[in-house]
Amino acid sequence: MQRNWRCHGHRLKRRKTGRCGVWRRIVDGLCALCRAVVVAAGVVLLLLLLVVVVVVVVVVVVVVVVIVIRGLVEA
Repeated sequence: MQRNWRCHGHRLKRRKTGRCGVWRRIVDGLCALCRAVVVAAGVVLLLLLLVVVVVVVVVVVVVVVVIVIRGLVEA
C-alpha cells in the first residue's frame, strides 16, 4: 500500500519522483511568470509604438499648421 504525502496541506498520492508534484508546481509557476513577463513586455512595446505614432502625428500636424499660418500671413 502506498503512503500518502502531505503537499501544501493537500493529501496527494506519492508520485514517481517522490516530490508530490512540488517541482512540477515550481516549474509551472516559473512558466506562468515567464508568460506574464512576455505579456507585459508585449504590452509595453505596444504602448511605446502607440506613443511614437501619436508623437509623429502631432509633429506632422504642427508642421502643417505652421506652414498654413505662414502662407496666410504672407498672402
